[in-house]
Amino acid sequence: MVNDVRIGFRVRARRQELGRSLRDLASQTGLSISFLSQVERDLAQPSLASLKQLASALETSVDGLLAEPSNNHQIVLRRADRPAWRLSKVRFELLATRPNRLMEPQLITYEPGGDSGDHPVTHAGEEFVFLLEGRAECFIGAEMVLLDKGDCVYFDAREPHRMRNAGDGPCSLLLVVSPPSF
Repeated sequence: MVNDVRIGFRVRARRQELGRSLRDLASQTGLSISFLSQVERDLAQPSLASLKQLASALETSVDGLLAEPSNNHQIVLRRADRPAWRLSKVRFELLATRPNRLMEPQLITYEPGGDSGDHPVTHAGEEFVFLLEGRAECFIGAEMVLLDKGDCVYFDAREPHRMRNAGDGPCSLLLVVSPPSF
């Protein structure tokens, strides 16, 4: 089941729990106060890059902003039971939900024109991307790598990076992040 994510309440609640104003959050993330206000009222959806900035500033994970509370920490996670979200033109599926995991596998599908956001992200750890379908532009540092079905890339996640669908159809990839950042 895919959720059309409405994270405004969670963002506002976490910001207020930390005693921060919209101005504080804007200053920390580089996002505008008006955009953050729209996010909190579910009038705008952040890109993945913006969502990661918000999660970091709010001292939580992206999963903490998106996921419904669950006790589902199975070793086998059936397709129907996997947490999945849609943000703009991107669909995310979390492929493992075990607590204290050392890696985070995700299935990400970008619709035509979909991307991870205009601004690259950085975080501690490593990422591995395996392209399952379509074509993707993977920007790592100053380099752009064009990936076709079956191609993969492995890199240090401290390098600024972002992803974009480079084809006319959907683009699906397996992403493994270590340590988990979602």
